[in-house]
Amino acid sequence: YANNLSIPVLQKNNISDSKFIETIRAYNAELFIVADYKIIPKNIFSIPKYGSINIHPSILPKYRGAAPIHRSIMNGEDSIGVSTFIINQNIDSGKIISQKKIKFNDKIIYEDLFNKLSILGGELLLHSIDILESNKLPNIISNDNVSYAKKIKKNEYKINFKESALVNHNKIRALNYKGAYAKFNNCRVKFFETYFNLEYNDLSNGEFILHDNDILIGTGRGALIVKRVQLESKHKITAKEFYNSNYLKGKFE
Repeated sequence: YANNLSIPVLQKNNISDSKFIETIRAYNAELFIVADYKIIPKNIFSIPKYGSINIHPSILPKYRGAAPIHRSIMNGEDSIGVSTFIINQNIDSGKIISQKKIKFNDKIIYEDLFNKLSILGGELLLHSIDILESNKLPNIISNDNVSYAKKIKKNEYKINFKESALVNHNKIRALNYKGAYAKFNNCRVKFFETYFNLEYNDLSNGEFILHDNDILIGTGRGALIVKRVQLESKHKITAKEFYNSNYLKGKFE
């Protein structure tokens, strides 16, 4: 997009390179805006007149760190938001400029929530620039009730049917972009479009039945309701297609 508008684009693997720093210093920028980058050195973030600001998808200081959207969904939150703050030498802990919270339901998946927050972040950014220019930063405390959203590890994509249907549903929708999975006859099966019924406890962990074109899978508490699955190296299919296929012998592990 920037190239189409003839806006210069600089790409650098090592942003601490002295020539790179000289180049960006020559722009005489009043403000740097940082998104999706972990640590910016002080000799860079302190260059502009107004410093550098970051857009972070949580209501800071809650969910500082790498995976705030994922962790919010996995933890069963019903609200999230966006914060803008002035970057300092600590991760996601600078002085907060502005925040905006939104509610979401227990069916939303990661991609949809990410898109909502992207739009919200753009709007909040413009508002935050106005605040900086007016030099009227609000006094928002950013070090009480701190929590961290750690990066998602590979082993977290594996479903544990000893956990409740709700926990597994939240994990599936949080990791929907890659797909949380279980094993079925030594084959990975990913789950999509899920929900839960905490009152249905007639199935053992990993055992499943067909019900109203969905499969119900037994968990530590309740049943996980699944509408679509994806077998390893295959396309997504409906739960009914999976149930009626030749893969039916066994249970999920």
